[in-house]
Amino acid sequence: MFRNRTVHPVVVAIGAVALWAVGTLVAWFRLTPESRGTLWAEDGRFFLQDLFTHGTVGSLLVPYQGYLHVVPRAVIALAEHVASPGRFAEVDTALCCAIAAAAGAGVFVLSGAVVRSWVARVLLGLVPVLLPLAPIEISGNAANIHSYLLFLAPWVFGVVVRSWWHSGVLAVVALLIGLSEIQSIAFLPVLLVGIRSRRKWPVVAGAVIGTGAQVLTTLSNARTASEHVPVSVADMVVGYLLEVVGGAATWNIADVGTEAAIHGFVVLVVPALLVLALLVLGVVLGGWWQRGAIVVLLYGSLLVWAGSVYLNANTVYEYAEYTTAQLRTVWTIRYGAPSSMFLLAAVLVAADVLAARAVAARRRVLRVGLLAVAGVVAAGVAVAFALNAPVDGQKREAGPLWSDQVTAWTAECDVRPAQPARLLEAPTGWVAAVPCTWLEH
Repeated sequence: MFRNRTVHPVVVAIGAVALWAVGTLVAWFRLTPESRGTLWAEDGRFFLQDLFTHGTVGSLLVPYQGYLHVVPRAVIALAEHVASPGRFAEVDTALCCAIAAAAGAGVFVLSGAVVRSWVARVLLGLVPVLLPLAPIEISGNAANIHSYLLFLAPWVFGVVVRSWWHSGVLAVVALLIGLSEIQSIAFLPVLLVGIRSRRKWPVVAGAVIGTGAQVLTTLSNARTASEHVPVSVADMVVGYLLEVVGGAATWNIADVGTEAAIHGFVVLVVPALLVLALLVLGVVLGGWWQRGAIVVLLYGSLLVWAGSVYLNANTVYEYAEYTTAQLRTVWTIRYGAPSSMFLLAAVLVAADVLAARAVAARRRVLRVGLLAVAGVVAAGVAVAFALNAPVDGQKREAGPLWSDQVTAWTAECDVRPAQPARLLEAPTGWVAAVPCTWLEH
C-alpha cells in the first residue's frame, strides 16, 4: 500500500525535523499556561504512583484497565528523572507535545509513499498537533498519547521497507505502538503489504509481539466492564457525525449540536456526504496505493469510533436519543479525536489524488475542476486548523496547578515526612499520592 517515492533522504529528513520542531511548539502553545502546569488523570494517579511503587523499569509493563501503556509510562519516568518535582507537570506536557509532533513527522515521512504534493504531506504531518479538539483532553498528557500512536500505526504497518536500517527503526516503532495501544490490532492486516520482502519481517514481528502482549495482558487482567447497555448503531452513526465529522472542523461540538438542533440533522448529513463523495472520487481516480490508503484510513476512522463507544457504553453516547436541549450542550469527547485524525488524513490523500489527476488531465475544464476541488479541500483543512488553533474549555485550564501544590506539600512534609503527599489533578477527583522524599529533590 505504501511505496517509497524517489525524494532525496536529506530533504525528507530536514522536512521531518522542521515539522517536528514546529509541531512541538504548536502543540505546546495551543495549551494554556494553566493546562500545561496541571497534571491529568492517569499521569499521576497511576503512572507516577506506579513508578514509585515498581521502579522505572518495573512500572513499564504494569497493566492498567487490562492494557499495557509502555510509551506513556516511559514518558512519565523520563519526566520524573529530568524534572524537579515542581516542574514535573510542565515537563510531562512538553514531552507529550513532542511525541504528538513526532507522530506527525512520522506520517509526513511515510506518506511520501502515496502522497505526491508536499502541501498535502505537511498538512498530514500537522494533523496530530492542529486537530481542532486536541487541546480539550488528549494533547499534552501521557494518558492519551496512545491516540497519536494509533494514528501512526497504519502508516508504519503498511510501509514497504527498502533497507534493513529502516526496517530496524520501524520494527521498534511498531513494537512500541503495539505495547501502548491495543486498538492497533485493527491495522494488523495492513502488515501483509510488502510482506514478501524479508526486510518487512522485523516490522511484522514488532507489531505482532506488541499487540500479542496486549492480548495476553487483557486476557489475564480484565478491564472494568461498563455497567451500561451498549449503544445502538443509530447512536454510533449520529455520534460519528457530531463528534468525528464535526470534530474534524471545530473543537466546539456544542456549536455543531446547536446547529443540528436548529436546522435539523441535514447540517450533519450534507457535509458527511460531501466528504464521502470526495473519498469515493479519490478511490476511483487514484492508483492502487492511494485507494488502499483512503480505504484503510476511513476504515480506521469508523472502526475506532464504533469500538470506543461500544466498549465504553454510557448514556452520554446515546446520541440518537438526544433532545434538542441535549444537542445544544453535547460534550466534546476524546474518542472522536483519533477517528477525526484518520478522517482528515483520508480527505487529504483524496485531495492529493485529485491534484495529481489534474496535472495529467488533457481537458482544460477537467484540469481546472479537479485542481479547484483539491485546492478548496486543502484550503478548508488549513483554515479549520487556523481558526481552531486557540481552544476554550480545555479540561485542565482551571487547574489545580501542580507547582503550587508541591510548594504547599513541601512545608507539610517537613512536619510529617512519613505520610505521602496527595496532589490534586484534573479532572476533579483525581489525586496522585507521592512520597514526601521525592518533594525534597
